[in-house]
This record gives sequence, C-alpha cells and structure tokens, in this order.
Amino acid sequence: MSTPKTCLVIDVEATCWEHDAEGNFTDKQKRESEIIEFGLTVIDLKDRMIAESRSIIVRPTTSEISNFCTELTTLTPEYVEENGIAFRDALVILEKEYRCDRNMWASWGCYDRDIILRQSLREHVRNPFTNNHLNVKSMFCWKYGFSCGLGKAVEYLKIPFDGTPHRGIDDSKNIAKILLTQ
Repeated sequence: MSTPKTCLVIDVEATCWEHDAEGNFTDKQKRESEIIEFGLTVIDLKDRMIAESRSIIVRPTTSEISNFCTELTTLTPEYVEENGIAFRDALVILEKEYRCDRNMWASWGCYDRDIILRQSLREHVRNPFTNNHLNVKSMFCWKYGFSCGLGKAVEYLKIPFDGTPHRGIDDSKNIAKILLTQ
C-alpha cells in the first residue's frame, strides 16, 4: 500500500443570490448554483508544507453572477467571462495536472464535494475526484468540540487569515494551513 504524497485542498466558489431570513431567494426565483472558481492548494505531505496555490476560473452556463455574488467573492461577471474556462476543461486540468483522480483531497465541509458531483451530473461529465475526501471542518469539530466557519476556525487557531474570504484560492490556502496544524 502506498502512502499519499500530495493532498489537494479544494475550495469552490459558485453563483449565488441573496436570501431572506427564511432562506428564500429575495427575488423569488428558484436557482441552481454553478461553480465559478476552483481554489486549489497543494500540500506536500512528506515535507508538510504548501507547495502551490492556484485559481481556476469557470464560466457559468445557466446562471449569472449576481451583485450579491460579486460582493461576496469579488468575482465580477466581466472578470469571469474574460478569464474563465468551461467546467469540463477545469476538470481536465484538475485531473491531468493535479491527479485529482488519484490524490487525496480535502475541503471545508461537504459543500465543495457535493456541488462538484451535482454539476458533473448536470453537465454529463465524469467527476474525476476520488472518494478519498477529507472533511477538514468535521476534523476540526472532532478535535476542538465545536463547529464553525472557516474564518472563526483560523481565528480560534490564531492563524492569520491569508487573502480575501470567499475567494476560492485564498480559502483553500487557509484550509491547508488548518490541515497542517492537525
């Protein structure tokens, strides 16, 4: 049995809209989120260090980037249109360049794993990610006895937050830093 050499920390950002207090869309439209960014941080497990971070911008095909989404993520429709690639092409990069089909991968909670699966099914593309997924939020909750968001977790661990909250590349770096403290 071989020991994994790499862990891919993934944080996705997706199209989103404002909700009211009951969780309903404020404009009353039912919407399905699409990934607009794969934040990726590669951890070298042998040396226990961050080896690389990258942002892969993805153009949505059936939803739009709302003002609320831009305020949350800083990703504008213009930036995503100019710099984005198709979801299918992003998955090819993740598989060919980062071996997401073989490497262990991690995220903060299950949202990232679930939206990748849902969007893969919806777009009829093979999901290349393995089932070897590590839920860092659950790990944190198990170790420290409470559940919280990423910002509160880095604050609790006295790790300076690196970058902008709700940007995939920055969130993936911060998740990786949490993982390296465990």
